[in-house]
Amino acid sequence: TPSVAVSGPAGYRQSLSATQTLSGIAVGSYTVTAALVVVPNPIVATVYAGTVTGETATVSAGATATASVSYAARPGSGALWVANSNGSTVVAYTAAQLGASTGAAPATALTTGAGAIQSGVAFDAGGNLWVASYSNNTVVEFTASQLGASGSPAPAVTLSATGGSLNRPTTLAFDASGTLWVGNVGSNTVVAFTASQLGASGSPAPAVTLSATGGSLNNPIALAFDVSGTLWVTNDVSSTVVAFAPSQLTASGSPAPAVTLSATGGSLNAPEALAFDVSGTLWVGNAGSNTVVAFTASQLGASGSPMPTATLSPNAGSLNAPVGLAFDASGSLWVANAANNTVVAFAASQLVGSGAPAPTVTLSGSSLAGPVGLAFDPPSENLPLR
Repeated sequence: TPSVAVSGPAGYRQSLSATQTLSGIAVGSYTVTAALVVVPNPIVATVYAGTVTGETATVSAGATATASVSYAARPGSGALWVANSNGSTVVAYTAAQLGASTGAAPATALTTGAGAIQSGVAFDAGGNLWVASYSNNTVVEFTASQLGASGSPAPAVTLSATGGSLNRPTTLAFDASGTLWVGNVGSNTVVAFTASQLGASGSPAPAVTLSATGGSLNNPIALAFDVSGTLWVTNDVSSTVVAFAPSQLTASGSPAPAVTLSATGGSLNAPEALAFDVSGTLWVGNAGSNTVVAFTASQLGASGSPMPTATLSPNAGSLNAPVGLAFDASGSLWVANAANNTVVAFAASQLVGSGAPAPTVTLSGSSLAGPVGLAFDPPSENLPLR
């Protein structure tokens, strides 16, 4: 259903969801705007954007002015995007392709740069795709308009390293303000670039740099924000998950984490993936033990070595270096398996306890080559909003 607004003289405003003639209005200039429309889907929604023709319409006495709006699916939306660490590609599978196991080619495949080893992927609020290149020490942007077809588009924005700002970047996460956070395994830092710094290519100095203190950052491979704006980070080498409160993210330094989760009984073993579900439970992918474990929101309130409330174990290769996690709109958990070149899904009903469930969906095929980063466009509707 369209969502169009007409505004004009003396505070006039009218919302429209279909073609309509507005009669008896005052003489003057009117502005027509079209809001994005999100059409839900059990796996991933599709975002529709409106194009306005006659955005500013001037109405004179006794005359009619006409404007029109046409809606089309925003390129890139309605899909799960996967970054491949073996090769220079990021591929997309549509909601229809995600409904059942398949080895078919993805709907879209982008070649992102010669020799680039991709790692993290993330979407900003405008539907633009950001990709971290581990090998090139860059972070690049592809606009939504570049995501509609396979090819080798030139990045719209390329952020390059300066003074070690990007040093083997592996993971990306946007906060609520549109600031992009990047984990660097080469320097054991987490850096931030504000929305204004993301507007053009260059080598900007990070707005914030978090450095290690006492092993607080030790191969920071995954990032995720919770609903409070706290940043959670996995440390692959030390097998810990640490949290930095919003107040610790405002300036550069080496803050001690607000929370540190340590391993007990193999609960954390080379953790390399993070994702929050709708209840605030944190799910962690362990590359060292081929498991995915869950910690409830109540277990995240203080440092310690809590036992996971759920542990997913391998079932005939279902989990094999699980280094990417993402939840879909139904609460299913999608996992990127870097070691056997698959992406698998576990239904919400399979996540309520420990076990070795068989995936409900398995994506395979030659287009998956060391899959690592996962991102839905748009992000899952079932997640809590900040």
